[in-house]
This record gives sequence, structure tokens and C-alpha cells, in this order.
Amino acid sequence: MERLKKYLLPMICVAFFGEIYFYPFSSSLRFSAGIIVLSLIILIQDNVSEFYASVFSGIMVFILRSLIDVLYANTSIENIMRYNLPSAAYYLTYGLLAAAFMVRRYKSHILAGIILLSAVDSLSNIAEALIRDRYV
Repeated sequence: MERLKKYLLPMICVAFFGEIYFYPFSSSLRFSAGIIVLSLIILIQDNVSEFYASVFSGIMVFILRSLIDVLYANTSIENIMRYNLPSAAYYLTYGLLAAAFMVRRYKSHILAGIILLSAVDSLSNIAEALIRDRYV
């Protein structure tokens, strides 16, 4: 329970900033400000795990987007799930890669950190696009 409390506020921030987004390729893939907030949390808060922060953020983004769709979209729960689950997969992939590449080790090397986070983000976007293309 203590772990959840430590991650609750960052998760909520990521989820709400995740609702500031745009569609760059006229597709269902969206780029959001949520990942900027998550990246800052990972780099600034040494007491949170990159993996857990990403997983919990992905869950919160999925829940918030699904609730918004339930309230405002005229579609089935199945379609809402199919449309929003790839976003959660993006955050899961981001967390796995951020932990695997140990991005925190590069926070004092700004250029290397930016390049590494860009690579993690790009690979996560590819994973999401592959999942989204297959199921949506």
C-alpha cells in the first residue's frame, strides 16, 4: 500500500497530461504530454522505480481514457478497451526499456540522456503502433 501511495500523485499527473495530445500521422496513434511528465518523474524522483512508475501510469492512462470514452463516446466497451489498451502497452514498454537502459545513469549527461530517452520513446511508439495496427 505504501508503494501505491508513493506513485499515486505521479500517476494522476501523467494521466491528466496524457490527455494533452495530437495525432501526427492521421492515424489512431497519438503523441501526448504524459510521457514528458513521466520522463521528468523518472529523472527527478530517485525513490521511484522507472518500471513501476511506467506501469502504474499506463494503468491510470488506460482507466482515465476509458472513463472519458464511456462518458462521451457512443461505442461499445470492447471497442473502448481495444482502442485504449495499446496506450497502456506503450507505457509498459517505456518502463521496461527505461529500466533496461538505466536512463537515470545519464541524467547528469544531458545530451546522452536526451538521446537515450528519445530512443526509448521511439521504440515504445513502434511497439504501440504494432499492437494498435494488429488490434484496432
